[in-house]
Amino acid sequence: MLLLLFSWQSVAAAEEVHLTARGPHQVTVGQEFQIVFQINANAHNFRPPDFQGLQILSGPNTSTSSSFQMINGRTSQSYIVSYSYIVMAQQPGIVHVGSASVRYKGKKYSSSPFQITVVKGSAKAQPSNQNSTPGNQSGNQSISQPQNTTN
Repeated sequence: MLLLLFSWQSVAAAEEVHLTARGPHQVTVGQEFQIVFQINANAHNFRPPDFQGLQILSGPNTSTSSSFQMINGRTSQSYIVSYSYIVMAQQPGIVHVGSASVRYKGKKYSSSPFQITVVKGSAKAQPSNQNSTPGNQSGNQSISQPQNTTN
């Protein structure tokens, strides 16, 4: 049992930590939609972004997911904490969602800010590509960069 615990800790230590942000590219005035921030570690002190131009209807709604597998002596684990918000845009234009941040093992991780286009009319929310890769510049998925701070 002790060996299993040490194996799990070594797998977790080797994993790279990322804070991602996800939301729609375009919404209409008065439409409710979701913005989600996820980190793949048991991080603390979540600091939400600036939601200027958006009305927060609900959030942060926190959920966690974890898994541990041992197959043929090889272990793998994952841990994800999600912070979701239900928001609504009140005026047409470009809304800038600022950076969220969390602390993990003495380092601060921040998501990249992104923008959402708010239009008049009845168009449905255009979801961002949830399968984005770290280098994707399409807008609404962002990968964090650790910052060596002790605050």
